[in-house]
Amino acid sequence: MNGLKRVCGEGTHAISQRPHVESTVTHPQGMHARPAAAIARTVRQFSSEVRVHRRGRVADASSMLELMVLGVPHGTGLLLTAEGPDAEEALNALEELFANDFGLAEE
Repeated sequence: MNGLKRVCGEGTHAISQRPHVESTVTHPQGMHARPAAAIARTVRQFSSEVRVHRRGRVADASSMLELMVLGVPHGTGLLLTAEGPDAEEALNALEELFANDFGLAEE
């Protein structure tokens, strides 16, 4: 089961002027500690700033704590944005991470 479902790439709204992915968390447990840690670890490999947006709240994707504070249960829609020299690569790495269910076996 995938962790994120890609809905679109480049957009026309102010927030979507930079690379982004609109997503739905499909991991049965939502985004708990281990997925948040995997996301933060992945994002830290890049120099771009990656943010996760949910219901008007924004988290630095390199911070496990900020990701967990968003309280993302199964089925929640998210917007991931990236800005920097390797923004597309960062989002691609996250897509791969989510496609592989955060690297977690079935819980």
